[in-house]
Formats: sequence, C-alpha cells, structure tokens
Amino acid sequence: MSKGKFNLANIVKMAIAAVRAAYGDYTGVAVEGASLLARAAKYIFIFIIGLLLLFTILIGALIQSIPGFKQLYELYRHFNPPSYSTVTAPAVSPIPTDVKMYFPIPSGNAASFSYTNGDKRSHEGIDIFTDRNTPLIAIEDLKIIKIGWDSIGGWMILLESLDGNRRYYYAHLEKYCESLEIYRDMTGAATDPVIIVNAGDVLGYVGSSGDPASDSSPGADTGVPPHLHFELWLRQKDKYILVNPYQFLKLLEVNKFILSENE
Repeated sequence: MSKGKFNLANIVKMAIAAVRAAYGDYTGVAVEGASLLARAAKYIFIFIIGLLLLFTILIGALIQSIPGFKQLYELYRHFNPPSYSTVTAPAVSPIPTDVKMYFPIPSGNAASFSYTNGDKRSHEGIDIFTDRNTPLIAIEDLKIIKIGWDSIGGWMILLESLDGNRRYYYAHLEKYCESLEIYRDMTGAATDPVIIVNAGDVLGYVGSSGDPASDSSPGADTGVPPHLHFELWLRQKDKYILVNPYQFLKLLEVNKFILSENE
C-alpha cells in the first residue's frame, strides 16, 4: 500500500484473502449467501401476503358498511351472475311496453322469492314459495308448447308468447286447472297440444311434484315445501336464451291479477 494513499484494490485483495482463509473458496460463501437470501425472501413474501389479506378484509368490511352497498351488490350480481349458475341476465328489460303482463301468482296470495338459491347448485330459474294449491296464472296471452310429466320438474307447463319472443316454464305443480287435468294422467308430456290461454287464466296449482331422479314416475314428490319453479327464456335470433328472471318478476310483482270467484 502506498504511503499516505488509500488503495482500494489492496483492501479488496486483503478481504478476499481473509475469506479464503476462513472458507477455503468463494463458492461456499456464495452458496451460503444465496441460501440465506432465499430464506429471507420467503419470509418477507409471506409477511407481505399476510398484510395484503388483512388489508383486503379491512377494506371489505369498510365497503360493506357503506349505506346501499347491499343493493348495489345485488344489482351487480344480477348483471354478473355467479359462474356456477347456468342462468344469464338479460341486457334489457324483457317486459314489452305494449303487452299486458301479470305476476304468475294472483292477488291475495303471499309469495316469496329471492335472487340467490341458497347454495351453489346449478339452478335454471327462480323458486317462488307459497301455499300448496295456490292458483298459478298465465303471465300474458300464451300458447302451450309442452304439458305433462317431467321427472325433475314434475307436473309442468312450457308456454310461449304469441309473438314467439318469450317462453315461460312452470314446474312442480300439484295439479292442472280443470280444462288441462287430462294431461296429468299421461306418463309423458304432450308437445304442441295447440292450446291458447289468456293473460290471467288459471293454469294449475302450486305443489311440490317431481324428483331429482331422471326416471321418477308421475306422482313423485320433491320432498321440499310447495313452490313454483319459474324460468324465463328470451328469443335471440334463432334460439331461446335462459335468463335470470329475478328482476323480471320484481317488476311484475306490483301487477297481480285479481281472480274472480268463478275462476
């Protein structure tokens, strides 16, 4: 080392010599250092992930405390259904402004339904719970496309609007109205029976017929409280698309048909 001068090269050489004396070679030091850094990085990563999770939980709790959040979330879920559901949401309201429509359960009968199914099973529609033998009416002027026994849906009716743009599926009926009771004696279902019904006509009555088994015989029971399983299908070009009927039913709920005593 030159006298009175700072010689960095000599200092580095001395440090290398010291390391060699202690470990014999640089390789061991490098491996040891890399291992130490890897362990430190792992713990730092775990710590950061923990902080992010805690931050997410706190932000979620804060957001849910905001007034109106639940309603906004339900609206979001209407247009963005859970991935497990086979139901999609319509881009626009399926209710035509020039067609008179009624809620499927007439005035004077309590009915409850919600957006969610209560579990994550696939559910192609909405269940409307009400008392057994509550009348079920035609939502609008319709023609019957299919009627009779379906092993899963029980005694069911598939109907189509007269303009061909909408289809409705009623399932789990207890029985049909008097003029349609003949179809409850069938072992299958009648297709295109050429029957026209008017808005407000009684189609049948709420029950719990049907069974999850695909080969159940007519008369089987779901074992659940009586309810109407309701589906809405909208025509798009040359096919019908199943949509989430929740908002559709909420709009119709304010318009219930009043049955006369002779209906």
